[in-house]
Amino acid sequence: DFELGASSSLKKLLLHALICPRFLRHAEGKRFLVGLFALSDRLVLELHAAIKNQLPVCRPSLRSSYAALYARAWRAASGSPSAGVIEGCVQELMLAAMHARTSAMASALRGALSEVHALQGSCGAADVMLARLYA
Repeated sequence: DFELGASSSLKKLLLHALICPRFLRHAEGKRFLVGLFALSDRLVLELHAAIKNQLPVCRPSLRSSYAALYARAWRAASGSPSAGVIEGCVQELMLAAMHARTSAMASALRGALSEVHALQGSCGAADVMLARLYA
């Protein structure tokens, strides 16, 4: 249970895996990280916070990996209660991109949303989600 303090060392290891480029470069690592988004809503928020901290300093290739994580996690959670939490994280990135103070930060945030935007047109649920989040 990720709500208890006893799991803090495990959470630290999972968050470290999230920011490790080796996990993000390999298909198995990406699948593992997408699976983390399904474990707990609280863990999703912590994963999101870790990604947000990495966006300004990570390489563009890692930003696109984070974008793929959000898109895959949303697709995997579609229809479940945790989909709302993931949508909230995506919406937070959208708002931050619209209100970014620097063009570099706006670009980093847009990069993190690229795969979510790529879902548009391929899936009716994605179109609905994007329209609702940008409204």
